[in-house]
Amino acid sequence: MRKLTPWLGILTLAAGILAVWMIADGLHVRLFGDYLAVWGSNGPWALLPRALGLSPDRLAWPLLVAGMTWFGALGGIWLGHRWGFQVALGLSVICLAYLGPGTVLGLVAVVCLWVGGLWRPLPAPET
Repeated sequence: MRKLTPWLGILTLAAGILAVWMIADGLHVRLFGDYLAVWGSNGPWALLPRALGLSPDRLAWPLLVAGMTWFGALGGIWLGHRWGFQVALGLSVICLAYLGPGTVLGLVAVVCLWVGGLWRPLPAPET
């Protein structure tokens, strides 16, 4: 298991907030038919699917899946698995398109992953 470093702590905080926000947003659509109205009806990120001809309401399940996957990726990073870094980096890049909180927190996550050296797997324990 990794020791807590400032980069790992910031990544965990940023990714945790982002994961909870994405899960809450996706669940709100599934349960109530509309996104959490913080920046308007759907938030600024809804411009991207509309530009592609998609309904933002159809992205509730992908938001739920991405939010839950963040927790798995964080677990993989904390345990020192290389796949945790790969999944977290992919989610961070995807979250850059989640305009608003996702863009800022996704950028923070990318910086923490690279600068914090979290791409290095932990050495195998000696038996």
